[in-house]
Amino acid sequence: MKWLLVLLVFVVTSEQVAEAIEFHDIRWGFNDRLTAYHINPVTVLVENPDSTPFEGEIFFHQESFRGQQIDIALAATTYVAPFEKKWLQFYPYISDFNANWRISWSQKGIQHSKTFLSPRPVSDKSIIQLVAPDRLSTVIPGIKQFPEDLYPPVTGATDALQIMLLDHLPRWEKTRREAFKEWVYSGGILHIFHNSNGDPLLFPDSYSPLKRQASPAYYGNGVVYYHQQKLNDLSYAELLRTLNADKNSSVTSKILNVKKNPVQESDATYASCDSPRLADSRKVNYAASC
Repeated sequence: MKWLLVLLVFVVTSEQVAEAIEFHDIRWGFNDRLTAYHINPVTVLVENPDSTPFEGEIFFHQESFRGQQIDIALAATTYVAPFEKKWLQFYPYISDFNANWRISWSQKGIQHSKTFLSPRPVSDKSIIQLVAPDRLSTVIPGIKQFPEDLYPPVTGATDALQIMLLDHLPRWEKTRREAFKEWVYSGGILHIFHNSNGDPLLFPDSYSPLKRQASPAYYGNGVVYYHQQKLNDLSYAELLRTLNADKNSSVTSKILNVKKNPVQESDATYASCDSPRLADSRKVNYAASC
């Protein structure tokens, strides 16, 4: 009877562990690295292997290698349907060293947690190619592809992004469109190429003032370049020359624009992606369930 009782306890415990939500495929920043002294998106894939939905708060915080919590914990309330997966995104402020990060949550009265070791932060901001999640795109050596459905829907979470390559019209709701335009306005460098059919991108009014115009076009502290070719028609060397030439020529213009038209920032905190506002990236940590 004693061994039978031990076996039953083991089975019940195993079932409870198996039913807990699971976290996979953590993505650091925009290109699998973090930019020091900036807010960076950290994206994790949540899976619910249980037959009942999960709804509750998930916490994310940095800790020392001795397991002591550093700074406040970011919290996001999320819902994951039975046997479904969902992306969850946090936006911590990153210093200049790598550390352990812990995700913790409560499920059916049981506390769970999982730790991840972040990569060492770098000083450079990210360069990405924005891609649609449902179609193949040309792989560019040295430039990471970033799925458009993971683009942060809150302003201030794109602070670590410097250059974006775009050759299609993103299918975004209003919050992501506004965050994207605010990123350009705040100093982003956007390179727009013809689509896979060789046609120029036609932006609707919802993307105004990013409609096609003379290149380069200055928008706030940012700059938009309209290229007359497809992205996959350029060799890697040609693309690098294009980016370097445009990047160098835009730096002076950006500095002048910053002096003439400084961007006004405000302090804010975020609990969800329903109310995006501009944040001071030096002071704010926040999280969103999208």
